[in-house]
Amino acid sequence: MSEETKIGINMGEAEIPTGYPDPTPPGVHEMTIGGVELKQTAAESYYLSVKFVTSGSEFTESFFLNSKVSLGRLKELLLGCDVAEAAINAAQNTDELIKLLNGKQTRLIVGQNIKLFSDGGSKIYACLPYSRFAESITIPKEKSALRFNPNAHVKRKVVSHSDQAKSGAVTNAGVKDDLPF
Repeated sequence: MSEETKIGINMGEAEIPTGYPDPTPPGVHEMTIGGVELKQTAAESYYLSVKFVTSGSEFTESFFLNSKVSLGRLKELLLGCDVAEAAINAAQNTDELIKLLNGKQTRLIVGQNIKLFSDGGSKIYACLPYSRFAESITIPKEKSALRFNPNAHVKRKVVSHSDQAKSGAVTNAGVKDDLPF
């Protein structure tokens, strides 16, 4: 661009985006279940999409209803929300499970998955470990059995550009050499 080229802008019309939650950092957090929805994949598998929120951050975790492992994780979450095992076992359908979860508080280990793409882009998202991730907030923090371990709870994976396209991932891929240093 030459020195004579000028592009007119009006910063007075610009608005800083708001309303987007911050990413939940990895660690042990006390969180509230901010919503539970029954959803279906394209392959017609049903799952509960559970939104976890805490002071300005949130993330969503899926619990598939056709997997014993996923149902076990869902049961662990319910117990961590102080839902009685008798109430869990008495639930006859997903509507009852949703009622048991909505608005409950729990203490969670929040991990992180990091996908690094060969073109320099990345995708980072919060997730729950596979087991021993939830407990009641009635347990004092100093007596908590939950321990965050970055070696176990933060996963990094390098994927090729073609894997990125297949996954449909939204990334922050940039142009090479776009850094100011």
